[in-house]
Amino acid sequence: MNYIDDHLTEPLTLDSISLALSLDKYYLSHLFKSETESSIFQYIVVKRVALAKELLLKGHTVSEACHLSGFVDYSNFIRTFRQTTGCTPGQFKRLNP
Repeated sequence: MNYIDDHLTEPLTLDSISLALSLDKYYLSHLFKSETESSIFQYIVVKRVALAKELLLKGHTVSEACHLSGFVDYSNFIRTFRQTTGCTPGQFKRLNP
């Protein structure tokens, strides 16, 4: 979790994380799931959305929040943010001036 938190804005894949931690990717995935009851991918998404929310509250634009929080694709960011929070980033920003 610390590695993910420290590299949240970088491209993260199961392969890259397991390589950095010198662990088998299947073992890492299983271990993470057994300890957190969440997948590594779900953890990354939740952390990135939380970072995007902080950035939006600090006055960043939706596009800036997208890229600064580690999302590469803008439309994926909008969709993921909505699925996670129940509103779009623009709506979140308007509701929390």
